[in-house]
Amino acid sequence: MSSEEKIVGFLKLRGYEVKEIEEKKEGNYRLIRAVKNGEENVFIIRSYDSQKVIGTALVRNLKEIMDEKGASKGFLVGGKRSTPKAREIALESNIELIVDYPILNIFDHYLVPKHEIAQPEEYEKILKKYNIKKEDLPKIKVSDPAIKAIGGNVGDIVKITRDSKTAGKTVIFRYVIEDTAQ
Repeated sequence: MSSEEKIVGFLKLRGYEVKEIEEKKEGNYRLIRAVKNGEENVFIIRSYDSQKVIGTALVRNLKEIMDEKGASKGFLVGGKRSTPKAREIALESNIELIVDYPILNIFDHYLVPKHEIAQPEEYEKILKKYNIKKEDLPKIKVSDPAIKAIGGNVGDIVKITRDSKTAGKTVIFRYVIEDTAQ
């Protein structure tokens, strides 16, 4: 699966409809136009060799391209790892680092349930019913491949819908936490 296919898959999982993919040879990146809730967004994808370390220079370079093209988010795909400072700058710059991510769509497997970022009205009922806070819900790490795929961030509540032979469909909620072992 190419980096472009991965990102298009991620965008679809996140509720975007991809309208156009444009390859820019001079900068070795792709520009994607996608729509969500009637609003157009521009994304930039840049791919790197799987043996490359993603450092601050690569992240800053992508941020410059994003600013120049008016992109709301960037994706750096590839590399074998990223430096802590590169991760910090990427977070500040709205750049998602997809380093060492599986080459397949994990949601295509029958054992991986549907994951989506829950809307407040969905989980507020549960919190009120059980008189708990978001932080009291079971946890899931931000580094979990499913959370990465749907674009989850620390502090989000994720709704996981599983098929059950006995209960039909089961819905559970998880609180996204930081992964200190990155």
